[in-house]
Formats: sequence, structure tokens, C-alpha cells
Amino acid sequence: MVHGWDFAQATSQEFDVDPGLAEYVLELARATVGEQQRASGSLGPETAIAESAGSLERLIAFTGRVPAGARAAPMVDVATSIVIRRPLHEVAGSTMDPLNAPAWYRNISTARRLDEGSFGIGARAAFEARFRGRALSYTYVLKEYVPGRLLVMATAQGPFPMRTSYRFKAVDGARTRLHLRNDGRPSGFSKLLAPLMAPDDAPGEHRRSADAQACPGGRTTLSQVRGRRCSTPAFPH
Repeated sequence: MVHGWDFAQATSQEFDVDPGLAEYVLELARATVGEQQRASGSLGPETAIAESAGSLERLIAFTGRVPAGARAAPMVDVATSIVIRRPLHEVAGSTMDPLNAPAWYRNISTARRLDEGSFGIGARAAFEARFRGRALSYTYVLKEYVPGRLLVMATAQGPFPMRTSYRFKAVDGARTRLHLRNDGRPSGFSKLLAPLMAPDDAPGEHRRSADAQACPGGRTTLSQVRGRRCSTPAFPH
């Protein structure tokens, strides 16, 4: 059915199907298409479309195509920059180890490596987290890695097609600037979370930057960058 729609679009023909049949095929697609197919490039991310759209339009959007009247999912681009009172090797060494994420990410409960051997390009890590009462499971794959300077990971599986970047720079021998950025174009379930992750005062493409001074021995979250005091250990020693 979807390829029939593709052919009709390519040849400028009308394509009409029974709504009940389209709804049935949509349910089949939802039961068989997962993040693995999207991650492999077989299908694009789901296109944002109104829930009131017809069954065929929702099927077409689910398979990554763009039906008439669809709008692209909003871009999420959230960044923060902070100076931490720890030397570069200490900050980067701890932050670049995904197993340490639960110690300083408030919402992450567990993290585990999915590969044996050294941590390098292509390595995967699985995370369990909660966001606004929802349990989230997702897998990150390491895309870029420069020890002590840069780490970039992207979702290989999960509700968020997202990329996370860490950049490190020594301010002096005792302080390190950490720049953290999350960006991506959410779809499906995750498009509902985009307004919550982006600034309230800027529609469209979003980016938030902040500078703060971390407390000695404390952890810093985005909410703390906005003014809250540090309270719990940041980097385990």
C-alpha cells in the first residue's frame, strides 16, 4: 500500500484506499516496524502529523514519508556550558565513561556497556531513565571520541532520535569547562516532549546556553544551572 502511494506520487495520480484497510495496515506497521529499521536507514523518522488526519495519511507519515499538509517535527537543540572546579583529566575521565551517568544525571537510573573491550568508536551503551513519569530505555552508540576533548553519542535505539555531545576545555589547572549539547528532530512519542525540552520563549529551532560555577564535590543539572544549589556528589572518586 505504501509503495502504491509512492508510485502514485511519482506519477501524479490519485491514490484512494478504504480507510478501514489503511487503518489495518497502519496497525501492522506499528507492530512490525521498530527503531532498528529506522536506525538502519530502511525507513525515515516518523513525520509529525495531526492525530485527526486520515488513516492513510497517518500510515504514510509513520513510514517516514510526508503526506500533504504534514509539518516537520520541531528541532530540539538544548545546550549548557559550565565551569567545574576539577582538573580536565578528572572531569573528562569521569564524564566520558557512560557507566558513571547515573551518578550525575538525575533522571538516569542505570547504565551498562553492551560491548566488551576498549571504549571506542562504535561502542554501545544502554540506559534506563525516567522523564515526567515515563520509563525510557534507549541505546547510544559512540560516533566521535577524542580522549579528554570530545565525545559524541547518538541514539541507536529508543524513543528519541537524539545526539549528545560533550566538549571539554581546561580553564586552568584546577578548573574545566564542560559544554553539553543535545540535538535532534523528535518524532512519534518524542515529538510530544519537544516543547518540554526546548526554551519557552523561542519557537522553531531552539538552543539554550548557560554558564555556571559548580560547587566543590557537587553535581550540576540544567535546573541547577538556572539557579539551584549543588547538593549531591558529581564525580565519584
